[in-house]
Amino acid sequence: MEVITTERVRGYIPERNPKGDKYSFGKVLCISGAIGYTGAPYFASLAAQRSGCGLVRLIVPDSIWTIEATKLNEVMVIPVDDDEEGRISSKSVDTIMDYASKADAVLIGPGCGINRGIQTIVKSLLTTLTVPLVIDADGINVLCEDTDILKYASCPTVITPHAKEFARLFGKRIIPNNKTLQEFAVEYNTTIVYKEAETRIASFDNTLSILKNACCSGLAKGGSGDVLAGIITSFIAQGLDTKKAAITGVYIHSKAALEVEKIYGSRGMLPTDVIEMLPKVLKSFEVGSIIMPKLTAANAPTTKTYQNLLETVASKNIRALAAKPGNKYSSGKISFEILGPITQTNDLNNMSVVCKADVNSTSFLLLGDAEKPEIKSIMTRSPALGCDVILMGHHGSRSSLYNNFFAAASPNLAVISCGQGNSYGHPHEEVIEYLQHNNIEYYRTDKSGNIAVLCPDGGYSVK
Repeated sequence: MEVITTERVRGYIPERNPKGDKYSFGKVLCISGAIGYTGAPYFASLAAQRSGCGLVRLIVPDSIWTIEATKLNEVMVIPVDDDEEGRISSKSVDTIMDYASKADAVLIGPGCGINRGIQTIVKSLLTTLTVPLVIDADGINVLCEDTDILKYASCPTVITPHAKEFARLFGKRIIPNNKTLQEFAVEYNTTIVYKEAETRIASFDNTLSILKNACCSGLAKGGSGDVLAGIITSFIAQGLDTKKAAITGVYIHSKAALEVEKIYGSRGMLPTDVIEMLPKVLKSFEVGSIIMPKLTAANAPTTKTYQNLLETVASKNIRALAAKPGNKYSSGKISFEILGPITQTNDLNNMSVVCKADVNSTSFLLLGDAEKPEIKSIMTRSPALGCDVILMGHHGSRSSLYNNFFAAASPNLAVISCGQGNSYGHPHEEVIEYLQHNNIEYYRTDKSGNIAVLCPDGGYSVK
């Protein structure tokens, strides 16, 4: 099982060709909606476009065409025949298959309702389509009569069930464990996005990924799944395979929700707020420059993680800047100064980039993995170390605890970033005792998960 991380997703985000046109970034076809379910097509199609694809076509029953065409300016809304209850009719199969043949990815199910028309369309797509198909909501529900059709699909598929939909589809009334989820993904030759507080993604290649420490109860609202389905479909249309698109979509959706939660809280936030946050979250992955220690052949890591970093920097044409003490940078309301590393050493911990950052009126000291030798050198060179918040060095290791340095920094708040149940014993007891003895408030990621320090004008707060 692999945990979904920012670094992993950063490597998946599709490239943007500055000279590309709308056809360069993928074409999505979304089949969605019925009378009484006019929100779902709006959420899914707009989320697809906000996630970066170039063209979105939305097929809806004629009964709700006026509503969707009025609400959506950028999406091409196409009416098709509907039945007497305002749902897409089987008479529209030929029209839908024609549009599907022109798409790079197809989504079916959000708000469609269950009728013979949707059953026919889903079956036609699964037996003739060649581009990836994302099946959500009622698209999943109509598969219950013939689940085995997934095994022999003509196209790559993604299904996005919550617990009840999964139970209907596979007859499992209990939450599937990891092994069961993987077995179903392999047997049915699909990628399963099992939506829960910590969403799991099982793929046909017998792999499992999980999104941890990113729970947001604000997503427990109608429409959130439609947004997620649109995001995943968009990333497929932009060139990601179904597994990478599912992983990326789940992460981006959750990240956007957590950002919205900071503004509105979990009670009042809406799916539309999450959609509007998508551009900001995606923009945060657009890296222009990266500041790195200047490593030599003698001390450069040989790990796969480091090699992946170098490959990503090269493939995305990111400018690599050497971390030189004294250099200052700014971005928006953030300004920061590089404090270290000061000396070349084969000890990679002491080659960590150390910096002091200011956000509005709050000052941060970020120690990376620096240990006592480097911390002493930084203290000699940079006496003005006072800060409000300090990121403890080396995951709260005793090797980074230097009393004189902390006395000079005099933080009010300390954050310790370390994995739950790690084999190094981080954070070490000496560090916790020091913080407690000096009345320094502290938070640990192994206890609290993601920790955000918010910095409005006039102070900070911790979330």
